[in-house]
Amino acid sequence: MFALVMTLLFLVLVAVTPAQAAFTTAEAAQIEHIRVSVVGRLGSAFQAYYVALAQNQDTLVMRQKAVLHTNAATDRVLRGLSKLVDVVSHVNFQEPTPATRPARVAAAWDEFDLAVMYLDRAIASLAGATGVNLRAAHDTWLPLARTAILQTNRNLGYLEPRPKAYPMIVGPHGDYDFTQAYLARAWAYNVDIVNGAFSRYGLFTLNYPEIVRASYLNYLVFADGLVLMADVGQAGTDQFWRVLNYTRRLTDPDVGSAASRYHALLAALTVTPHAELRGTIGRVGESWKFMDAALWNILVFPNCNQSSDPQGCAAGQVGP
Repeated sequence: MFALVMTLLFLVLVAVTPAQAAFTTAEAAQIEHIRVSVVGRLGSAFQAYYVALAQNQDTLVMRQKAVLHTNAATDRVLRGLSKLVDVVSHVNFQEPTPATRPARVAAAWDEFDLAVMYLDRAIASLAGATGVNLRAAHDTWLPLARTAILQTNRNLGYLEPRPKAYPMIVGPHGDYDFTQAYLARAWAYNVDIVNGAFSRYGLFTLNYPEIVRASYLNYLVFADGLVLMADVGQAGTDQFWRVLNYTRRLTDPDVGSAASRYHALLAALTVTPHAELRGTIGRVGESWKFMDAALWNILVFPNCNQSSDPQGCAAGQVGP
């Protein structure tokens, strides 16, 4: 039913012309490089941790430090990616200008440098690992992610990050600034979930492997969204279908969506309820809330105003 409703909402577009990314071809390739070669390889490291946690490979402290340092590195990579695609706070919105853009790009590289620092710590924490999965993270996935960060071309300008359809995302649909801001808040709260759980690793009987699994899969989805909304990636596929498919990945339980993983996170955190975890459990709700807000803002009609069009495309929607 949800997929049907989503399709009908999007099919109000009689014809959809593909929006062209405002990044240059070379810049778009670098954004895609960050999504695939950096975030993707961090995801592979987390997948290795998932198995290592389930099998109690090596020591508790080693597993804990590896997860926390890699989580911090992922956070910094997503922060840097957010700055490159021009995510702005929906709370204190300030219209981005060409004058301030170089500073935002410079700040993105600062975030990536911090990510390298945390990756170095994660690699060092696994120096004595003997378990096959932690060795894979130490020998392969973390170094590959680190190398990919250093290979990103910082000599390009990245001065026009927003898509040609801005402030929309596809056709008349979507509010780019709000969608991107809500995606960013969703992953930031998910980072807090992992930090809150693993800062107490071993103290409670929680499903720690599931916390890692659900979280890294969400990180991949949120990174995909940041890039996709900027009209980058999946060459040869129309933006309409790319966005429609992405909304399904956020909510449809039949495809193992982000929403399904929030259920898994709640179950994993409440195996043994404890007052100290109350804030961490609350972060699940916060992350879920902003993921849901991002979905809604993919669908809105920013140019509709209910005062002038109360029965048309703005029916039930308060316009800007």
